Order: sequence, then structure tokens, then C-alpha cells
Amino acid sequence: MKKYKLYIDRNKCIGCNTCVAMFPEIFDIDDNDGLIRAENSRAEKYYDVLEIDENQLEEFEELVRRCPTQVFRINK
Repeated sequence: MKKYKLYIDRNKCIGCNTCVAMFPEIFDIDDNDGLIRAENSRAEKYYDVLEIDENQLEEFEELVRRCPTQVFRINK
């Protein structure tokens, strides 16, 4: 199964909760800084990175479109 990387730029996050509403099992807002956190993500340079598979791709593409501050991008 093909894997993709979802890059999360926390510096762009405004804590609007769009991602939390779409994926409450994956995302939450950090109580310390009010910014997005992703379950099972890892730090990679300036981004948090979450690995997703092709079965999740369409749903995460919708997340990329809905985020008002473009926090997310998918490496295909």
C-alpha cells in the first residue's frame, strides 16, 4: 500500500479546530500553546509529519482544502 507524508506547519496554525472536527481521533489542540498536535506524528525539520496511506488520501486532501491557514500539505 502506497504511503504519503502529511506535513503540518504548526507555525501557521490559529487553533480554529477544523482538523480536530474532521479527525478527532488524530488531531487535538495543545493546551500549552493552543496549536495543533497530531497523534503519532514526528518532528522533521520545520514540520510535524504524519504518515498516511492511500486509503486515507482523499480524506486528508479534503483537510488540506478546508484548513483556512494552509497548515497542511501532502507529499505525493
